[in-house]
Amino acid sequence: MEWDLVIQRNREALRRILAMLMAMAGFDVGERGSPTLPRLAHRAVLRLLRPAESAARRLVIVAARGLTVELAPRPAARPVQTGTSAFLRKGVGTGIILPRGVSVASLRGETPRARTYAFPLLDPLTRPGPPRLRTARDTPRIVFFGPGARPPARLRPPCLPGDLLDARRLVLRLAALSAALDDLPGQARRFARWQARAAAYARERQAAAAQSPAAGTRHGGGRPARFRRSSPFRPGRPPGQKSPKNPRRGEVHEILADLHYFAVEALERPDTS
Repeated sequence: MEWDLVIQRNREALRRILAMLMAMAGFDVGERGSPTLPRLAHRAVLRLLRPAESAARRLVIVAARGLTVELAPRPAARPVQTGTSAFLRKGVGTGIILPRGVSVASLRGETPRARTYAFPLLDPLTRPGPPRLRTARDTPRIVFFGPGARPPARLRPPCLPGDLLDARRLVLRLAALSAALDDLPGQARRFARWQARAAAYARERQAAAAQSPAAGTRHGGGRPARFRRSSPFRPGRPPGQKSPKNPRRGEVHEILADLHYFAVEALERPDTS
């Protein structure tokens, strides 16, 4: 299979889709400040951004096919710090707790660092359990007349297509997708490092389970082992993918379907030549 042709063709297709999303949003990925978008435009961009991100993740997996990396030695465990101070340094704190949204740089009069967003290489997992309950918009406004009666609860105003929404996180996600497509070899090395760490952790679990059945599910000190993913995919369809029978299925969904097939092939039959 011509893997280089697959990577180049789908990379250019995703760049075209990214340019379309930037035109739909009406701002550049490097724009600073507090950009806002109407709710209708925000949801339209997000509806296409999710499958584009999923396709880019699978493109990174294809680009990392056969790539081997050497892991750095694991750093020593940090000592557990106690206390609730925001200024806690090496076990010594001032006891000052910063309010939400206030940074240390702003208190010092310095310009806070720009917020960054690393492109996620793993599919977000679905929330386990029953579906989350939605907030009721139309509820009975029952009022009790009498001494000590509380006023009726205020209902949340309905969502309108023209409501302005904060688009700062949307800008960060577009910038991360653009940076990932521009630096595909670097993202491939990131995924290769994650894959190597996951394989090393699986070998440690198997060795611990061979020595003691209970040791494979416990850390030192009897603590339960932390959950670690062994696959970059999530069960079911990729995030943002639509059914082939859905009339709203577009070019980005076709690209995602092709790249998902190639990514599964790359993981099942890696290039060892």
